[in-house]
Amino acid sequence: MDLDRDFNEFVQYFIAHEVRFLVVGGYALAAHGLPRTTGDFDAWIWLSNSNAAHVLAALEEFGFDACIDHREHKDIRSMSIALKESAPNGIDGLFENVGGVGLDAALARMNAFGRVALCGLIAGKMTKSNTIGVVAAMPIPEVNRLVNAENANLAKIVDASLGQIRDIQLIDDVMGIRRLPPALAAAARLRLENPEASLSELGTMLSPPVSKSGVNHRMRRIARIADDIRLTCRRER
Repeated sequence: MDLDRDFNEFVQYFIAHEVRFLVVGGYALAAHGLPRTTGDFDAWIWLSNSNAAHVLAALEEFGFDACIDHREHKDIRSMSIALKESAPNGIDGLFENVGGVGLDAALARMNAFGRVALCGLIAGKMTKSNTIGVVAAMPIPEVNRLVNAENANLAKIVDASLGQIRDIQLIDDVMGIRRLPPALAAAARLRLENPEASLSELGTMLSPPVSKSGVNHRMRRIARIADDIRLTCRRER
């Protein structure tokens, strides 16, 4: 039986690293004489610490573009930033079986005409008593309108935060954050430590607290310093 090139390579890595696994689903049926069209490759993995190490080694050699640890991102802002860094061009396909922060953040990054497959636990919650059920019961244009409205402000926060972080990292690489005026240095360090925070939230973390406009003013000053560094670098080339 012929496998898709990626699936075949995946299986070869599992075999090479002595992973204990069993092919199930459509390919298993086809191998036993019951052809079934499928675009998925399903496998059961033997549960043990030693086999987990073999699986990890196979996956690391097989390679993947990015891996996000959901335990490090407890809210939608933090997860959205991680997703944007990993998938800067947006998301075309999402396989979802849990829901929660990961789903909310992924929906905010979905491209037009992207597809979401719901299964498992989340598929069993398709009722009007929760967000997924309400979305599923609505026409696609209405879903798009609600998702866009709900995430527009979040997208602005994420974009602004990533830009500020790039400016701060440039300044730190060239001259060091410690050489900034104390007020700017404090804001810069807080932004690096809290990439998901809004300007208002950053303001409450400062000592003494600063208003949203005050934090915005500091970030603008930081941006100007970073722009000056970029201009100087271009002139020296």
